[in-house]
Amino acid sequence: MTGLPAPQLTALAAAALDGAGDLIGFLGADGAVLFANGAACAELGVTPEEVLRFRIFDVLPSLTPELWAQRWVEFRAGGRLRFVDKMRRRDGTLFPVDVHASLVVQDGVEYALVVARDMTDRRRAELALRESAEAFRALAENNPALVMRWGRDRRILYVNPPGAALAGRPVDELIGQSAFELLSGEAEAGLIDETIERVFRAGEAIQLMVSAYGRDFDWRVAPERSERGEVVSVLGVATDMTEQKALELELRDSRDFFSQVIANAEEGIVVVDRELRYLMRNHFMEELTGIPTEGMLGTSVLERSVPQLDELIRYIETALAGNMVRSQDIKVLVRPGMPEIWVQTMYSPLRDGAGAVTGVIMIVHDVTARRESEREQRQVAARLLESQKLESLGVLAGGIAHDFNNLLVGVLGNAGLMLADPSLGEPQRERLREIELAARRASDLTRQMLTYAGRGRAAVIPLDLSELVHETIDLVRAAIPRAVLLELGLETGLPSVTADRSQLQQVAMNLVINAGEAVTTFGGEVSVRTLAVELDERAAEEAGSAGGELAAGTYVVLEVSDTGPGMDAETIARAFEPFFSTKGTGRGLGLSSVLGIVRGHRGALRVESVPGVGTTFRVLLPASPAGTVVPVTWRGDVPVGDSARAESRVASSPVASSPVAAPVLREILLVEDEAAVARTVRRMLEAAGFVVTLAEDGQQALDVLEVRQPGEFAAVVLDLAMPRVGGREVYLRLRETDSYLPVLVTSGYADGEDGVPEPDDLRAEFLAKPYTPMALTAALERLLDPAISRSS
Repeated sequence: MTGLPAPQLTALAAAALDGAGDLIGFLGADGAVLFANGAACAELGVTPEEVLRFRIFDVLPSLTPELWAQRWVEFRAGGRLRFVDKMRRRDGTLFPVDVHASLVVQDGVEYALVVARDMTDRRRAELALRESAEAFRALAENNPALVMRWGRDRRILYVNPPGAALAGRPVDELIGQSAFELLSGEAEAGLIDETIERVFRAGEAIQLMVSAYGRDFDWRVAPERSERGEVVSVLGVATDMTEQKALELELRDSRDFFSQVIANAEEGIVVVDRELRYLMRNHFMEELTGIPTEGMLGTSVLERSVPQLDELIRYIETALAGNMVRSQDIKVLVRPGMPEIWVQTMYSPLRDGAGAVTGVIMIVHDVTARRESEREQRQVAARLLESQKLESLGVLAGGIAHDFNNLLVGVLGNAGLMLADPSLGEPQRERLREIELAARRASDLTRQMLTYAGRGRAAVIPLDLSELVHETIDLVRAAIPRAVLLELGLETGLPSVTADRSQLQQVAMNLVINAGEAVTTFGGEVSVRTLAVELDERAAEEAGSAGGELAAGTYVVLEVSDTGPGMDAETIARAFEPFFSTKGTGRGLGLSSVLGIVRGHRGALRVESVPGVGTTFRVLLPASPAGTVVPVTWRGDVPVGDSARAESRVASSPVASSPVAAPVLREILLVEDEAAVARTVRRMLEAAGFVVTLAEDGQQALDVLEVRQPGEFAAVVLDLAMPRVGGREVYLRLRETDSYLPVLVTSGYADGEDGVPEPDDLRAEFLAKPYTPMALTAALERLLDPAISRSS
């Protein structure tokens, strides 16, 4: 109730509203502004007339008509509404307000009385103070550190939950206790109590390490003062340092560990700063350069004599720009008296915690071993290429010799047939004998080619290399000029080698004669030595570079050296090629034949030569196991395939005097794909009294044998190298059905292929091309000898 008249009361109420400091106004249900006091108009920057044209949405941007309608429903239901928002001035700036709204009903019409309080200054300060207090409390309550407040009686006024949890008691029980009641240890409690007293007395903060409850704490104690500056309480904050101390210890141990790793690393580690001053350098670099690290730390790279300095600076600058770079391999002489080495350096940027580049880390790798390995791999690859080239040449030479031997069958066969003609005059016979002699010499040439190709037939026996070389020297001494000094160093008691005597003599003769010819012009010395060596796997690999792979073991060596003009690398690379010769005369098959013989005996041939100094050839042959003899296939007293001995035997037999004086008519199956050879061999067989059935290849031979009855053929003359079905397959399939039928296997190579014929097959022989009618007849007569019965 009031004693003022209504008009005066209304005027006073209007004046109070208009003079209030808060922003006050009345709003209609549609949000229209019906009244705004002076503070509101001033704050919004509008006149009382202009504000009446506003709606609530114009000054509270967060409101929309839809949201206001929703708020009005809530407002009517509760009669009051409070919220915090931002109000917009006329110039568009915003300021925070705390809004209180009350529902006023006058004459049945609803109004909203709105009071908005500007929170920009006072409210901000109050809010900050409240937030600060709340933040402090939240910090204390949730801080893992122990927070305690102590009064002047040195008893607890406050403790946060972590502190109470450490003590294992509720917070309420700890309030009012002293350090001695809090801790069981007298020493720790006494230290805390004394520290609190010192802070009260001196008014200064103290920091110390305290151990309690088996933990280590970093404890900071600070005074709390009143408005008059008096110390009224002490606040202590204890941070648990147990894990940190353990980590520090671990870090220290880790640093010691990595320091040792760096110091003892088997590669160089160097660190320089941005001014190129040495910051660190490990022990490996000291050993590498012979320069102590102490004298280098703090000095600049530019002050030192560093190999390839310009290139080093360029790499460092690249790393300082933030890039990692790897140098090329560099060959350096790091200190006098030491051999040159190859190094490769990795340059990496050194960064601080913020990622800025502060220097460069250089990791120096000694790559000498890798370079040496790569060099050895290149040498192995070169040796492999050389071996493959020689192998290819061997295949080529073998193929040429095979085809040439087929051609010589026609020459020798037809010459032999014509010589058997009794109506032929002596002049014609003389010419035919010259043709036959030329063909035999051509056959010798192809035999050399087959020897180079490793296809020469060998009768191997255990031999004493020193004894064989001594005998060979006696044979060739006359071929060596008197101006040449011949020195022998033949060891006795060497392990035996399993070899063909004649082929090994050919090796020794060729090497000694070549050495003598090399020093003939100016005179000189030829040295011939024999010795035994033991090769491990690596030495065997190196020794086998020119003669195939060698296995580790004992080898007997023939070494022939001369003091002649020597050979350059290009000449050495071609020395073993067929038909290559540095002489004006000769066929160039000497060394190639030597290599073929050595390879055929599972050995190796090495050559070392220096222009102007001389040349050394070394033949390495595997030593024979004690008492071991490599088996040789013989037919009576004639090695299989030795056509020359066969012919000598034929010459002494009754059949040899006349090829046509053969036994009664018998049928021979001739299997030969070369038409010219087939014609000649057919004539030779028919002249010897045989009936010939010709099969032009292996398949045709099998077809013929399938339809003919067993025993219809007296023998089969079988060529090995044929298209479609080869001679080996024909032989094996024939032996599956008939183990008695005689088979004469022939080939342009000097040996059989893949064990054909089999060594224990008494009804089969091998005859190398070219052969004469007498050799062919003799071989067949041996196979058809009645003494070799079916049961054998």
